[in-house]
Amino acid sequence: MLTYDATATSTAPPAVVWRLLADARTWPTWSAVDSLVTDRSSGLGPDGQDLVGAVRAFRTGRTVTGERLTGLIEQKQLTYEDAFNPTIRDYRAVVDLLPTPDGGTTIH
Repeated sequence: MLTYDATATSTAPPAVVWRLLADARTWPTWSAVDSLVTDRSSGLGPDGQDLVGAVRAFRTGRTVTGERLTGLIEQKQLTYEDAFNPTIRDYRAVVDLLPTPDGGTTIH
């Protein structure tokens, strides 16, 4: 199985990072995805806080990938897995948020 590991730091506190991470509608403003494809998504939270089981479909270029939320630990961890993806199968991602001493967030 292929794996990769990435870490970034934000000056924003974990609560702010979490709100963006948990709301698929914000991803095109801060990530590499171009858009959220709502007609291929399901279970999106009306308040922007998607719940476990939601499928979030993202378009990057001409490719649409689907990711199913499998775990949410408020302001700490978000996990998701492949729901449908034309090029990669059976993947799982874990995003951990850790507060930094200066009030920011380490995103791993």
